[in-house]
Amino acid sequence: MNTKLLLALTAALALPFAASASDSTKTMSPRQDSIHTAHKAENQAMHSENKAERQALRAEMKAANGDSTKKAELKAKMGTLKESQKAERQALKAKRAQERADRKAAREAKKAERKAAKDAAK
Repeated sequence: MNTKLLLALTAALALPFAASASDSTKTMSPRQDSIHTAHKAENQAMHSENKAERQALRAEMKAANGDSTKKAELKAKMGTLKESQKAERQALKAKRAQERADRKAAREAKKAERKAAKDAAK
């Protein structure tokens, strides 16, 4: 058998399997997908805002080329900006962890309620 034909046939058969295996969003429920999409949008917005702030500060630093005191002040400001942005990301991460814990607790409560109702019916 021609090796080129064999390789082409193998690739043609393997491609659909690889595409479905790499698509992890197919296993998400609509609720999970909407939460995931909202979080991605929130992350992107925060990232863009933070990047714009840092770029503006860098532009100020570039403009203060000869003034060493102004440059030192702006470097200190950049350090505090980075720390505040890092703290903001950590706070968002903690908020999402709390939301996950709340959803899990709600699921567990619902599960316990169903079990209690089932036991009461017996």
